[in-house]
Amino acid sequence: MIKARQVNPNEWLRRRYEVALSFRTGIPVLAPSGPFEWEEFFDEGLGPARAVGLETPSGEQFLLEDHKDMPEPFGVSAYFVEPLEDAVEILNDVLGALELTSASLAWLSPRISLPPFDLWRQDDNGNRFYIDQFPCRADAEHARDGYERRGHKQAYFVERAESPRKVLRREEDGVLIAD
Repeated sequence: MIKARQVNPNEWLRRRYEVALSFRTGIPVLAPSGPFEWEEFFDEGLGPARAVGLETPSGEQFLLEDHKDMPEPFGVSAYFVEPLEDAVEILNDVLGALELTSASLAWLSPRISLPPFDLWRQDDNGNRFYIDQFPCRADAEHARDGYERRGHKQAYFVERAESPRKVLRREEDGVLIAD
């Protein structure tokens, strides 16, 4: 279930926003037929576009903007409140609210650094077991939700990694790869 709420224009907080990322094309929740009501407009120099203001469950507002003539694989861009160096939590909240992972990103601002997160399992006796490390909190939470849907008794939880267990590098197409 999508947890992002569409913001009415009279609720929109007037602040400085900066482009933070671009999603890949073809993501259903971001399609014109998706759950949001997009406003159509013409952007001088970029052509026809559409935009929607959204809010995460934690109250962070962000803007999605889709320029129809952007080259592949770039799709919808997301704008966050400046400064972007403080936007790591907003990015995780946005991905979680849209039920997306970092694999849906075509481009991420170099000013946003994603810390890795670990997924752990705890059994009925209180023993903790490391499962895997993920490039961001949203990815780890997505994996945790998948384990929890299986109906096991164990508890699963996500923690910020103390140190990288895998080397994470960024490929040219923007996908995070573990070595």
